[in-house]
Amino acid sequence: VTGCSPLAFNQLIYKSFLRPEGDGRFSLHELIRQFAERELKQDPTLHQAVAEKHGRYYLELLLAKGEQIVTAAGSALADQLMSDIENIRAAWQNAISRQDAALLYDVCNDFVLFHRYVGHDVMGAELVRQALALDSRHLGPPLREWYRPYLQVHLLDLAWQSTGPEKFAAITAEIEAALQKLNSAQEPIVETQLYLLQSEYKRRAEHGQKPVLTIYEKGLALGRQHGLPQLVARLHNHAGMVNVGIGRFQAGVDHLQQARAIYEQMDNHYDLALLQSRISYASLGLYRIHDVLASNEAAEALLTQSGRHAQLADVHENLGLTYVACGALALAKRHAERARQQYHRAGDRLGESFSLSLYGHVLLHEGDLGRATDHFEHLAASFPAGIIQRLQRVDWHIWGPYYWLTGRYEPARTLLAEVLSSLAERSQPYRQSAAQALYGRILLAEGQAGAAQAQAVLAWRQLQGSDGLSTFQPPDTLNSIYQVLAATGHPDASQPLALARKLLSQAADQLPTNAQKADLLGNLIANRAIMEAESA
Repeated sequence: VTGCSPLAFNQLIYKSFLRPEGDGRFSLHELIRQFAERELKQDPTLHQAVAEKHGRYYLELLLAKGEQIVTAAGSALADQLMSDIENIRAAWQNAISRQDAALLYDVCNDFVLFHRYVGHDVMGAELVRQALALDSRHLGPPLREWYRPYLQVHLLDLAWQSTGPEKFAAITAEIEAALQKLNSAQEPIVETQLYLLQSEYKRRAEHGQKPVLTIYEKGLALGRQHGLPQLVARLHNHAGMVNVGIGRFQAGVDHLQQARAIYEQMDNHYDLALLQSRISYASLGLYRIHDVLASNEAAEALLTQSGRHAQLADVHENLGLTYVACGALALAKRHAERARQQYHRAGDRLGESFSLSLYGHVLLHEGDLGRATDHFEHLAASFPAGIIQRLQRVDWHIWGPYYWLTGRYEPARTLLAEVLSSLAERSQPYRQSAAQALYGRILLAEGQAGAAQAQAVLAWRQLQGSDGLSTFQPPDTLNSIYQVLAATGHPDASQPLALARKLLSQAADQLPTNAQKADLLGNLIANRAIMEAESA
């Protein structure tokens, strides 16, 4: 049928052998379908050949059109592919049963991108896991060396939040072994990809961040040398976030801007929306409020161009965080809720918990401790203990203040002690300073003045020695240091407060209206009474 001429095709429809189903699709007459099914069951060889032809057709269709899904016209294409999603998945599983590793490798990137784009992350991850179970030892070089590492990183892209860090070391070792066997002159694309995978696993395992940057640089050099813009953009993207993670905000923004230029040239709206939200987030560390708002607006515009782009939960989450910092709490709540909806639709329970944590963060900034308490208690009761523990360790800058502001000093102290131990191992001084400052306030509230002052002094030293200030409400950190040092009679108490005032003035001067300035000042300072007294 698929190979016949238009005239013959119309005759089949006229004689009711084919029936239109809408959207350009047709079904066989039921008697013909039953006949074909019976014939195929009686001839296993023919059945296998038809299944293989069917599978190759749909995977090659995805391979031919997959990259277009990230463009401005991606929404219509995604709708078209969604009507064939069961055929695409059946084709993927057929390739697994035939152990066609070369085809699985070729189409993996588009297969994963499609599932991410339509919000089917969980099912996509399960199908990639099935492909990973394929025995790759029988494969010839170089496929044998890089088949598993390549599929592993795509699995991580779909389900990294649910992949335990204890698995990262083994995966990293596998990638490093593959790199040693590859000849860059023969396989430059594969080697560049492996550098990307290696650095990503190390980054997400939260090893020392600075060594990871040298791996990114190797990948960038190789990608530029061989003209691989998509990989170069991804490397810049991730290197930017690593730099932000260690407080090198200017270097982080520079990398992200270079990635943005490449995505714009490639008309890649999908990655561009996420990148704009990351630039906004990184710009907070430089107190470039104008850049923050401009990047937010650009990300918002990309989100509204296509219904499918609105499924980028990460974009909504980043926008929520930056709007909290800029004092636009209504917008922050809207994006937190949209992130929750997208994570829920994708079946990502961990992602959903993070978006709910962000929503509670907004409630704390609104000063409504009653609603915030109800929200966090409901959140803790709605998810498994393992998810809540992981959520609290990552979002300690939200849960720590929640426990402290509601007088729950023991869980706050326990959480902050665990966080400080972890941050010390990962060498992230600017985050350490934020955690130490909060820990100092908790100890002060418990009456441990000496221990509180020691934490505040450490926090101040860490801030002064780091490459940048924390994106997690830096004036809050400075204010906490000031509060503890002032309460315990330390002679340098005025220094962090003076810096907070200077940074806030610089940030507020970039905003066009007094109302926005008031929002910014009011929401960036944890202790509003201090700010109001100073303003008066």
